[in-house]
Amino acid sequence: MRTSIFCSAMAVASLVCLSASAKSLDPRRDQADALALEASKLHGRMLEAEALAMYEEAYIIYPSPKILFNIALEEKLTGQRLQAIRHFREVMRNPLLSPRETELGKKYVAELERSFGRIDVKGPHGMVVSLDGEQVTLPLPEPLDVKPGAITASGEMDGQHYDGAVTAEAGKTVTLQMKSPHAPASHAARTPLPTEEHNNTRYVVSGSLAVLGLAGVGLGIGFTAAANSSANDVGNAKARTGTTACAGVTSGDCDARGQSAASRARNSNLAVGSYVGGGILLAAGVVTYFVWPKPSKESAAAVVPWIGKDGAGLSYGKEF
Repeated sequence: MRTSIFCSAMAVASLVCLSASAKSLDPRRDQADALALEASKLHGRMLEAEALAMYEEAYIIYPSPKILFNIALEEKLTGQRLQAIRHFREVMRNPLLSPRETELGKKYVAELERSFGRIDVKGPHGMVVSLDGEQVTLPLPEPLDVKPGAITASGEMDGQHYDGAVTAEAGKTVTLQMKSPHAPASHAARTPLPTEEHNNTRYVVSGSLAVLGLAGVGLGIGFTAAANSSANDVGNAKARTGTTACAGVTSGDCDARGQSAASRARNSNLAVGSYVGGGILLAAGVVTYFVWPKPSKESAAAVVPWIGKDGAGLSYGKEF
């Protein structure tokens, strides 16, 4: 392993040396190339820590992908494996990295990532997040490599504090969601309201009973009016026949009088039935509205208002 890394590092260093053989139009690049050449010589003498320091100095002067690739290689050699895999991933996002170096980078990442987990930090854009003391700015270009174990995060945005925690596992990627601790507190302090479904059912049932009850009362009023009209007809027929009884009398007025009396009795009975039925249905609708059973705590859902950085709205959920 030591030999293969050494050879690949020397191959990259040779590319840097070729660029140093001719002056460029940028004096910073010339200075960085000269430092990179000295760093490659230190690497050849197995002075890896000294070579790393010189590569880092060169990268500050002129941040080329070749120099960053060499930095990652030296970090791997000196045991700084977490920084090495992060720098390998970073440099491979640079389209100026040569295809050969890209292939080597993929090989080293595959080797290193078996020892580290990755976290995908989610939160407001632009927020600076402290991950166990390390500062990163959201959004991340890709999930961040971290040592396995518990990871805690904190940050602030627009005067609001955010926290997050997750457990990183080697070889796996997990999501760390930054949340404001104030939102759960407001949910915990709320009084659960009946669910929308529960209310809709209550409204439909009680409203239907009330409508049927009003219809029954309306029918009763109609039958009462018809009974009164028939009673008037009976009175008119009595006035025409000049007698209160038509027994044994055959005449058109007596026949009309009998029909009106029967109609009055029938409509009166229908009116009474309609009033009674309508009243019962109306009462049932009112009682249903007020005594409809509420959902149990286990299945209760609530609509809760919330206000946050990105706006306001309603949240809906159940308690278990």
